[in-house]
Amino acid sequence: MDVWTEADQVGGFRYQVAAEGGSGYIRRRVFLAALQGEVKTPQMVDAILAKVRAICEPLGRRVHAVVNYEGFTIDRDVEERYAEMATEAVGRYYQSVTRFTTSAFLRAKLGDALARRTLAPHIFESEGEALQRLRELHGGGASPRDAARSAR
Repeated sequence: MDVWTEADQVGGFRYQVAAEGGSGYIRRRVFLAALQGEVKTPQMVDAILAKVRAICEPLGRRVHAVVNYEGFTIDRDVEERYAEMATEAVGRYYQSVTRFTTSAFLRAKLGDALARRTLAPHIFESEGEALQRLRELHGGGASPRDAARSAR
């Protein structure tokens, strides 16, 4: 499945399914890209949840999610609201979730906020590691390399 995502502070988070096909592993999972930019307000956090809802509710089931935090920054003032939103998304829409970013600072910052909400605080350094962990959790499926290739 090819899903194109884009985000900016004016238009918010947008996605379009460009093509379906490829690995069944990918078709059974949802890849979510975090905003490329800074999340500054509670309204921006709410917009992220609204997009997650728009993607997941029509599927009629909870999904396996991989969240990409590359290029993501968040103001300290909305960190807790973001963690609350993540808690709600996990409770309503995700069967499982893995997260990744190459930013050690963001991994620590978000990891702490997630841990305070009793969510799995580990954020992987790469997409491949996040996919591998998801595969380990749910046994089998395509290799992380094949899954990542199919997701592009």
